[in-house]
Amino acid sequence: MVSPSKASDSDVNQWLTKLDKSLEKSSVYQAQHEQHIQDLKKMITGHESLDARFEFTHRIFQAYLYYNADSAIVYAQKSMNIATKLNKPELIALAKCNLAYICVASGDNIQAYQLMSSIDVSDMPTWLKIEYYKTQNRMWNEQRFSFVACKKQQTIYARYAEDAVDSLLALVQPRSADWFQYTIVKKDAKGDNDQVIKLANQALANTKDKHFMAILFMAQAWAYKWKGDEDKALVCFIKSAICDNESSTMELTSLYNLSNSIKHIDDARASRYMAKALDAINFFNAPVRLVALSNIIPQVEKTRLGMVSQQRDLFIILSVCVFVVLCVLGGAYFYSHKLNERLKQAHALISQHLAELNSTNEQLVEANTLKNEYIARTLYDSTEYISALEHYFNIVNKALVTRQYDKIKNITSQDLISNERSTMFKNFDKTFLALFPKFVEQYNSLFNESDRKNPSEEGTLTSEMRIFALIRMGISENERIAHYLGYSVHTVNTYKTRAKNRSFVNNDEFEKHILSF
Repeated sequence: MVSPSKASDSDVNQWLTKLDKSLEKSSVYQAQHEQHIQDLKKMITGHESLDARFEFTHRIFQAYLYYNADSAIVYAQKSMNIATKLNKPELIALAKCNLAYICVASGDNIQAYQLMSSIDVSDMPTWLKIEYYKTQNRMWNEQRFSFVACKKQQTIYARYAEDAVDSLLALVQPRSADWFQYTIVKKDAKGDNDQVIKLANQALANTKDKHFMAILFMAQAWAYKWKGDEDKALVCFIKSAICDNESSTMELTSLYNLSNSIKHIDDARASRYMAKALDAINFFNAPVRLVALSNIIPQVEKTRLGMVSQQRDLFIILSVCVFVVLCVLGGAYFYSHKLNERLKQAHALISQHLAELNSTNEQLVEANTLKNEYIARTLYDSTEYISALEHYFNIVNKALVTRQYDKIKNITSQDLISNERSTMFKNFDKTFLALFPKFVEQYNSLFNESDRKNPSEEGTLTSEMRIFALIRMGISENERIAHYLGYSVHTVNTYKTRAKNRSFVNNDEFEKHILSF
């Protein structure tokens, strides 16, 4: 078992060697984990009891949780389906926590928040409350570190995460694994690095869970780093990476942090570790983790390429000093360099054209989507309109036969026309907002808070928004807009002018912003 130890320069090299040997056996550890999952799946087939099936499905979800996001989501959903059939509130709440947890890992914090908001744990048992607050802590920390850059918002989310930790610590058994993990989190938030190291050592002495050990070594690594002890931090990062590898953790492995820490010491190793971490995250398949990893890849590769460039320059200088004859080859090198520059220019031109083609293709896809949606809506509205005409025709025909002329007068009343136009507007609003669900929010972003106007009902547009919605759809002529909405051209111009004057965006740029939504 990996254990904490004093660190020195020699220890760093020894532990790096141990890590390399461990990484060579990654496929073995992964095969063992896959076999464990297959054994659990076989157990499901041997049980018809829904309670037993829920238990094994939940265990399979836990096996996939840090291994593969897609499979974890599948089994979290299966757990939800079984819990719903059992109609047991506790199991339904647990399944929701599972779904929310993997949604957070996959970068879908909105879905996670909706799931967590639907859970009421006030009357639930302690073990379920613990799972609930674990998920809350993970969700708010992920929101804080991965989705917002505003310091004020980060402070708010940090407070939410701390509240979840406080609630959790009030429930867990002292000196249990959860108690150690979240007490360390609390001490780390306060900057008490010595306590973090001490508590992690105590927890490591009482656990053989590789994933938990990886978390503890990671906490120690950061504590040593904040204390300025880079060697001990490196050793702990390495131990955490070994435990990640042996537990087949693929989400965001310690190799990421280790690569970042050694990139100026051993660029080749850092690049190799980064590639391994990238493979693991690709296997886990969570885009938000790839974004986090992408921040360091250019730095590592820049360092590696810089050293390669220096070695190449040194080789050229030595070659020229020893062999004067290579002057001829220098001319050839110059020619090849020029040729390479031309190739780069050609490649840049091709890349530019490809980007333009991709942009055009995206516009065509968007236009095709709009066309299909509106064809369907037009067919539906036309059917409704023909049905209405048929209904009115029958009423008129019957009224003429029976000489009940008052009914004909009612049909041709202005109220009826207004109702039909109102129905048409609601249908337009519904279809448009299905295509552009963020239109109202984006439209209001063009105005100061005091100048914003919201629709009276959800899923509808104001008259002013409806004019610019038509412009977003490509109908820019005032006459066509007025005809469609039943306004005069003057009224349309008045709406547009008032909106542009109210906005903080330049009048000439206003409609360009609308078209960019």
